[in-house]
Amino acid sequence: MSTPMGVTTFRCPDCSQLLEFVNENEQLVFWPSLCLAIIATYLLGYRGLMFALVTIGVASLILLFIVGVRYHIWPPKVQQTSRGPDVGLRLREKP
Repeated sequence: MSTPMGVTTFRCPDCSQLLEFVNENEQLVFWPSLCLAIIATYLLGYRGLMFALVTIGVASLILLFIVGVRYHIWPPKVQQTSRGPDVGLRLREKP
């Protein structure tokens, strides 16, 4: 059974608790990949409209590569979800 794209919650296979992925600001990877793409495209000799088109393509490839490698080195963390239909009151051991 596949998970629909964009769904960040899932059930723990051991305890059936509803979990979610922790947002780790993946958009911060965009800026370094764009800068590297601009430099690489300029060094390859592209100018004008082709410069813009090649930069977009190269930036996309660099972004996918960085995110893919990053997820293999540092997998995303999970936490108990605070939303959903079956989320109840959670009492912690506090006075």
